[in-house]
Amino acid sequence: MTEKEKMLAGEIYDANYDEQLIAERLAAQDLCHDYNLLKPSDLEGRQALIDRLGIKHGANCVFQQPFICDYGYNISVGEGCVIGAGSIVNKDIPAHHLAVGNPCRPIRKI
Repeated sequence: MTEKEKMLAGEIYDANYDEQLIAERLAAQDLCHDYNLLKPSDLEGRQALIDRLGIKHGANCVFQQPFICDYGYNISVGEGCVIGAGSIVNKDIPAHHLAVGNPCRPIRKI
């Protein structure tokens, strides 16, 4: 099993020496950097970069800047969610929930 396969399966993995994960992490960091340099009013540009990161999200989601992620493809945020500032999303967040914390957890339905 590769380190990426372990990561996606929720198992312990080592991303420090895996060339594929290093390259994917750097690519995601570059996209996050570009995202954070966009004007807040550039909604189309912001949406395009979130989509390029591979983040699964419901309709009308806005990811406020600054935004960072390690890879992007293991993040899923449902429609109508509110994620508290500084939260670390490491599991799917269901639609229409308030979620906060490190790790981020749904607190209540909204």
